[in-house]
Amino acid sequence: MSTTYTDFDRIAEAWLAEGPAQLSDRVLDAALGEVHLAHQRRRRLSVPRRNSTMNKFAALGAAAVVVLGVVGVVSLTRRDATVPGTTPTPIATPSAPSSASPTADAFSLAFGDPTTWHGFTSERYLYSLRFPADWSSERATADWNIGEHQDITSAGVDRFISPTGSIRMSAWSVPVPAGKTAYGWIKDYCTPPPGDPGWCDEGRAIFEDTLVDGHRARAGGTGEEWLAFVPIDDKVFVFAVWQATEEPLFRAWLDTIHIPSIDPDTFVMFQSDQYAIKVGHPPGWAIERADHTWSMSEAAAGATSGQDAFIDPEGDVRVSAWSVPFDPATYIGSQADIETWVTAYCQAAGRSDCDTIHDRAVPLCVEHADCHPALLVPFADSVQAFFCCGVHPADRMTIVAVWQPDDDASVQQYGGGRKLLQSFLATMNVWPGKAR
Repeated sequence: MSTTYTDFDRIAEAWLAEGPAQLSDRVLDAALGEVHLAHQRRRRLSVPRRNSTMNKFAALGAAAVVVLGVVGVVSLTRRDATVPGTTPTPIATPSAPSSASPTADAFSLAFGDPTTWHGFTSERYLYSLRFPADWSSERATADWNIGEHQDITSAGVDRFISPTGSIRMSAWSVPVPAGKTAYGWIKDYCTPPPGDPGWCDEGRAIFEDTLVDGHRARAGGTGEEWLAFVPIDDKVFVFAVWQATEEPLFRAWLDTIHIPSIDPDTFVMFQSDQYAIKVGHPPGWAIERADHTWSMSEAAAGATSGQDAFIDPEGDVRVSAWSVPFDPATYIGSQADIETWVTAYCQAAGRSDCDTIHDRAVPLCVEHADCHPALLVPFADSVQAFFCCGVHPADRMTIVAVWQPDDDASVQQYGGGRKLLQSFLATMNVWPGKAR
């Protein structure tokens, strides 16, 4: 039967109980230095060989040999140094056992308390995390692409580097290509070049389902590094520690990661007093109810008090919902009909980009099965959706607007203005539609 790591700790502690109870800081620092600063072979990111690097259990055994060897030397030195005719001075024994484990002590000595690590926010990839206080960081200067997954120094990743350069961590995200699932993308990422035996496929790597910042993820070791894949919406976030022996660092690092997202399943439903609208909003957002019925004469004003509005906790993002009765002659039976109405709305607002609505508009569906027509239209200062019929009144146009452009900094924590708008629409049974 193989001995587990927990068993090893127990056996080692029992063995050490017969030897010295303390080591000088200098000796312990030297021993840990041998463990953490051992030379690591430089290699390409995507083609590691499991037999070229110690696995984590072998590495733990090597660390134990170094530390136990130091303990043995100190023990023999102290026992042989007794002067004849004198009584040895007993080694002080702590009055109470320490609550911290040897492994936790070694981790803290090497990397410090994660709560004291440096904070880092990626404007390019929209996540935040912490990294050890004495490490350096290098921001990505380009978007990552699949052709760079063999390059550990790719300009497309945010990098975090230990003081000696012997340990590196990387983080990035990538959009999932159309027609492919997130897990299909992960499989592509792990597929080796022709002739290579592979490295992070399920046959060679040990991955497990886990959570990163509350999001489902796949994480584990490949024999030479530790990787976490976090699929969120249409992206996959990747976090890597390029060192087989640094699982504790990898686990602690994942606990510091925050990936902003918005989940319509957690929204609080709102019933309008002014309009026949029921819509969900994120918990914690403020509500401003409409105080009058909106009319087309207000189109140029943008956000007005004639709309039900939802404001984020920082007060930077405003989302409005309202509806407008159709003229008696208006008929809505297709996306083209929606587009005609939106063009008139755009002209009433005095905008200069009304002629290009067809090029910018994104099809939506009211209800999955019946797919009543709807459109999402990006404007220079907002992203708005227009729909009717199905579960919504057929005699009026319902409008939901995010009053920030898609790429505005204030909405990036929600994945952009379009993603935020789609989250509101999901609570109204309005979904992405088929391409025209």
